[in-house]
Amino acid sequence: MKTSYIRDFKHNYLVIHDDRVISEDYEIKMLTKNRIEGLLCSEERMVNGEGFLYYDITSKHVFKNVFSEEIIGFDLIKSLFLSLIRLCEEMEKYLLYDDGLILDPEYIYYDIETKEFYFLYYKDEMSGKPGPLFEFLTEHIDNNDFPAVESVYQMLDMSKRSFYATDEILRWFKEEYSDEKEVTKENENDITFTVPDKRSEGIPDMRMYDEWENGIESEKEERSRTKKEKRGLFSRIREFFSKKENENKDDDLFEEYCEEQGIYGYDNEEADNNTVFIPWVENSEHKLYGLGKGNKTHIDLGSLPVTVGKMRGAADIILNDESVSRLHAKLLRTGSRFFMLDLNSTNGSFKNGVRLMPNEKVLIEPGDEIGFGKLKFIYR
Repeated sequence: MKTSYIRDFKHNYLVIHDDRVISEDYEIKMLTKNRIEGLLCSEERMVNGEGFLYYDITSKHVFKNVFSEEIIGFDLIKSLFLSLIRLCEEMEKYLLYDDGLILDPEYIYYDIETKEFYFLYYKDEMSGKPGPLFEFLTEHIDNNDFPAVESVYQMLDMSKRSFYATDEILRWFKEEYSDEKEVTKENENDITFTVPDKRSEGIPDMRMYDEWENGIESEKEERSRTKKEKRGLFSRIREFFSKKENENKDDDLFEEYCEEQGIYGYDNEEADNNTVFIPWVENSEHKLYGLGKGNKTHIDLGSLPVTVGKMRGAADIILNDESVSRLHAKLLRTGSRFFMLDLNSTNGSFKNGVRLMPNEKVLIEPGDEIGFGKLKFIYR
């Protein structure tokens, strides 16, 4: 499935090329001629004799982009799957079924204000396969939230059976976690979670959860150790120089280190005369400074990722400007490189005057002019 993003004057679209638009395909006609609550609204368009499906994603955010840095608890999981259950029940009225849903966090959309989910319906090799969604949830789940862990791993196990149907998983979730059996923090200690008999229901046993509980602490320790090891290039070079001065490290070791890090200009024979090149990005302030009259905002990039927007409680950095979306963009760091990700903003994110496509991710470097709507910043 090849997708792209397009903006027009007032809307953002996810676009899929599909020549079935030219034919009288039943499913496409049902999608484009009806408004089905919970599905992205779609329309057919012909461009230069080719057919395209345009899905309206205006004011909606990619689930993966919003929650990739979050710890996901049971409340969100319950909201997600009950929304999916309601959607499937509604789709049946139009003879559309769950095997046409793209259950991938990159194609599930979320409205941060209404807290509603929207799904993409498109028949493809990816459709009807919840694996990518379960993988994402298991990576970001709150390990201290037992209902969240139990529900996700149970559904994951069910999806790995030789023969399974997504509607079976959804029926199980509805039976276990519908509003009639709502689990809250106040009563979760009084509820005993039981696993249906696998002989009658075909569900694998859940002995893995004994191992899960014992492994929580070790996983936390591993995460803490990994976090401490993630340091910038400049910090590691400075540490190396300090050790070299105090312990008189061998020059060959330093040369090998520089080669691994992609630092050029070091000559082992003339070490005292040459200057080692350190990328400017490692020696910058890592801040976005507001430009223009009235924009006194400074955004510190020392602790990433952060989200930028105007909705309090949703964005980390609040920009009170009418041109800024509720959740406008995300600033990220990978190693020594910094990135900006547009979060399907209405008025766009900009790098050096060039407007990003919805959900586009770009590298930013010192000296770049960054824009969020009408607000401009300089990266130093």
